[in-house]
This record gives sequence, structure tokens and C-alpha cells, in this order.
Amino acid sequence: MSVKTGLDQSGQGRQQLRLLEKRIMDQTAAIKNAPHAKGYLKFNATAQEKAAYNTWDRRHTNKIVREMKQDLARQGFDTNELSFKPIRNAGNTSPGMDLDLAMNSATGNVVRWRNPKTGQVECLDLYTANAMVQDRFNVVYARNSGGRRAVDACQNVTTSKHLEAYPDTNWLHVQRMHQAGMDPRSRLDPRYAEDAGRVTLVKAHEMRRHGGAFTDNQNWEIHRGTSKDIKSKVLPLLEHRINSAKTPQQRAELQQKHDFYNKLSKAMDQANHDPVAAEREVRKLTSMDTVDTVDMVSSSI
Repeated sequence: MSVKTGLDQSGQGRQQLRLLEKRIMDQTAAIKNAPHAKGYLKFNATAQEKAAYNTWDRRHTNKIVREMKQDLARQGFDTNELSFKPIRNAGNTSPGMDLDLAMNSATGNVVRWRNPKTGQVECLDLYTANAMVQDRFNVVYARNSGGRRAVDACQNVTTSKHLEAYPDTNWLHVQRMHQAGMDPRSRLDPRYAEDAGRVTLVKAHEMRRHGGAFTDNQNWEIHRGTSKDIKSKVLPLLEHRINSAKTPQQRAELQQKHDFYNKLSKAMDQANHDPVAAEREVRKLTSMDTVDTVDMVSSSI
């Protein structure tokens, strides 16, 4: 075999590899935009299948972030001042049903942007900058996902001013602190407790407005997310309150509340396999519809 022939074959191999990677990326994007496919991976797939998907999910997101930063630079943003990192509840390694891509600015609560029309540098508040960056993310996501929409895959860029973000990020670590024997209340700033509850409710309303999903799929995601917040926030906090109760009556009342939310979480978990059964069980427990039940959980947080 000549050297030239070997190089030709090597080039063909690289081309085939690129085509294969492109196909896998497209399949990854298809899964991100298919709730049932993501649900299968999260709740039924083998550990090997989950790990394989997570690897390509990260590659897909990283590619989008790289191209988005190039796009933002062309739009007048200084991308050296911006960083992006996916946010997940501590300890969660299963495939994600959504993406919260946290954007941080080196200049604090503002983002500097050169207005293409005037050439002047403006300081944008985080809320405004978040919306502008989300618009660019949506464009780049579609370009790298076969035209699929980021909103249909629940792919969000967030800042501390985003309605679905926790101003006090210790709320993401309540369960881990509880498992370590630490009282999470010692680390949580009570000024942000209402914001933490709001996040749970905002996500439910956002999913209810999701035009690309049927009601059962909406309920599934609402129940899944709310159950996760019950297990990662409500129950650990209640358990610490039970342990520190001063009277038997207080302990009994708190235990009753704990038992109720434990049953509610289990009822909501049925949505992972049967959203209709979950809705029926939740109504039996609360006499409320899906979003009103989430409102109750939000208030409890």
C-alpha cells in the first residue's frame, strides 16, 4: 500500500467519523426535544445508556455555547466578561429533562454591550441582558439541532435575575446539607425563601404555557419538577423542624405535614409512567388541580 493510498483512507475515515458525530449530535438534539425519550433515559435506561447520553448531551451543549459566544461577540458583547455553566441540583447525575445555563458577568450585576447602531458601550441590567442572550442562544440552538426549538426542549439561559433562578444558591444544596447532618436553615438566607418558592411555581406556569406539549406531557413535567422540589427542599427542612420541635404537639403536627408531602411526592412520581394516574392521585390528596397544588407547595417552601 502506498503512503498516498493510506492518507486517502485516513481522510475518508476522518470524514466518516465527522458524519457519524453529526448524526449522533442530531439524535441527541432529537432526544432533548422529545419528553418521552428523555423520560425513558432518566427513569428506565441502564447506567451505560445514561452515561452515553450524558456525554453527547454535554458535547451538544458545549458546541452551542462556543458558537453562541462567537455570535454574541458579533452582536457587541465582550464574551471575555461572560461565563456560562449548566446548573443542576447537587448530586444529580441522571439525564436532565431541561437545561438551566447560568450566565455570570465579571462586572457583577451589569453586562457591558456595545450598541451596534451607536457604537457606544452600554451597561445592561441582568434581566435585559438575559433576554438578549437567550434570543441568541435560541438561534444557535436551532442551527445545531436540525431546526428544533430551544423552548421545546426547555433550554434556558439564566442569571440571578431570571424568574427560574435561585438568588440564594444554597437552595440547590438543601438535600446534600441534610444528608451530611447539617441543618440547612443555618445556611439559607430567609430573605430569599419567597424567591425559592416562586421558582417552583414559575416553572409550573411556564410549562402550562408550553404550546408544543399536550396537557398530559405538561402535567408530567410539572409533577416531576414539583416532586423533586418536595424531596430536595420541603421534606429535608421539615425533618429538621421535627427534630428541633419543642413540644410533642408541634412534633406531631410537623410529622403529619411531613407524611402528607411524602405521599404527595409519591403520587406525583407516578407521572413518570402514567401522568393521568398521577393527576388522579394528586386530586385525591389535595382536592386541587395541578397548578393550584404547585402553588401550595410553593407556599410551603
